[in-house]
Amino acid sequence: MKRTVSNDHHTKIFDKLNNLYKEENSKGFALHMIRAYLPLHKTIKVFKSKKRCICSLCKNELFSVSQVIELSNLNEFNEDFVSFISNEQSNGNDLYDNVPVVKFNKGRELALTGENTTTYICPSCAKTFFDWSVSKMLQGDKKIENILNKCSVDDQHDFLTMFLENERNHKLKSNAEAMKNRITRPQKIVTTFGDLKVLQDLKNKMITN
Repeated sequence: MKRTVSNDHHTKIFDKLNNLYKEENSKGFALHMIRAYLPLHKTIKVFKSKKRCICSLCKNELFSVSQVIELSNLNEFNEDFVSFISNEQSNGNDLYDNVPVVKFNKGRELALTGENTTTYICPSCAKTFFDWSVSKMLQGDKKIENILNKCSVDDQHDFLTMFLENERNHKLKSNAEAMKNRITRPQKIVTTFGDLKVLQDLKNKMITN
């Protein structure tokens, strides 16, 4: 089940990132986050942490995978989980706050971290952070563009596709589509038997000459 990021939360974190990026003393931190968390395959779940996991953007406390495993040993959690599974279909998609893992963790989200960083981020902020980073690139920010241009062609193609799928990003839709169309995935060269025959004929001609 996906949790929908509320418009208020999205706007709040988006504005916070803009303010961080405007200030010289915090601009480096924003760029560090982009290098650490993008492309998205760098963003991974935190299995276990020796310190409290706090989201670097919203400052909410998060939980690790190991804490979920510890919960699975509680009878009360298991009873709630069975009840949740049996009722999920009849109650629709508005059950996020009643998911046992979330309820037993007092509404906290799962901690995520990135590559070469000691920071954490929550899934809700990760979605907004992704939108913000790509938006800045599409608006012509050279520093962010240089970082994201170092991603593979496939990664660039994928994150532009994801960006376009989010209705919140409609204002930059034409920019994203134009950039996506400019990205050319390398074509694999396939050698056919016909090609081999041509090469062999050429070799034989060179030998006879």
